[in-house]
Amino acid sequence: MTELTQEKKYIDYLIGPLFLLAISILYSIWILNVMNPSSNVDMDRVIQKVITMILLCILVIVSQRFREYRIAYFLMFIGLTIVLFGEIENVLDEFVVINYNLSGWDLEDFSALGLLLVGLGIFLYTNRLDKIRLKTEQNQRETELYATLLRHDLRNDLQAVLGYIEMAESDETRSKTLIESARMAATRMSRLVKTFSLQSESSDKELLSMIDETAIAAEKTHPGLTISINADQNIMKARVYGTSLIQVALENLFRNASQYCGEYPHVDVNLRRISNQIEMIISDNGPGIPSNLIDRIFLRGSSNEGGIGLYLVSTILKGCGSTIELLDAESGANFRILLPATF
Repeated sequence: MTELTQEKKYIDYLIGPLFLLAISILYSIWILNVMNPSSNVDMDRVIQKVITMILLCILVIVSQRFREYRIAYFLMFIGLTIVLFGEIENVLDEFVVINYNLSGWDLEDFSALGLLLVGLGIFLYTNRLDKIRLKTEQNQRETELYATLLRHDLRNDLQAVLGYIEMAESDETRSKTLIESARMAATRMSRLVKTFSLQSESSDKELLSMIDETAIAAEKTHPGLTISINADQNIMKARVYGTSLIQVALENLFRNASQYCGEYPHVDVNLRRISNQIEMIISDNGPGIPSNLIDRIFLRGSSNEGGIGLYLVSTILKGCGSTIELLDAESGANFRILLPATF
């Protein structure tokens, strides 16, 4: 912050208090000139009330820090002004006999209202601070998630690209297929980075279209993997929040199937509408989840590949307002995902 900007900031902070001070002085001069003098002045009380006035003036100056939130600032400023003028009247009462002809009411009687406005202003401001804090914590969690996702997914895809290139160099008969798989893995890496860019759209595709695209890319990236998709007619145009992130979650599930389902991995994706949600059942033909991991499969550290595989999938889906659970099955891994949707 430059010296000129800082000086302007201080001037802006003092405008309100200086204006209030000017009004207070004019009000005091008017009262002292118009009202009848008092015959009994208690200087001890005057000193106490003046100290109270000074403290209130300090609070008025401090309240300028709340100006960024206009509603809270306005309430606090008006409330402090009412209380301050009540105290000014108290001091003047020691020197003159004040009579406003207001049915016995004077400014001091409105102090309770002033305190109420101050309290309301503080409440609104602290409530805003809580929202900012929660937003900051949410952004921090999202940043940590994004960083973990980038490390996890980019590492796996980079290893896949290098592996495909190495195999293509040693097996010329399959080089075209392997290079295509490497290209798709690299494309997925690029898409993952774009997903977390500021320009990324949170919901830019229909759900079914996104799943088809993700399945085709997964089949090209992981040779031998096949994916079947079955969907009810009433969800063909359904949209869900955060399709880009959901796509990352599906890519992780498809990758897991390609790694753990043997030589011919196969995944079935079945979708249907349940009220305002879409139920997605994802099943593979692998050995299933080990019994000792079932209770903590979605917890960090539950897998053998750095401990973040299905934990990431669960975290991503929760961030999109969705849920995932492991279903009982005689064979393979079966997951049930519920996605809030618009139809």
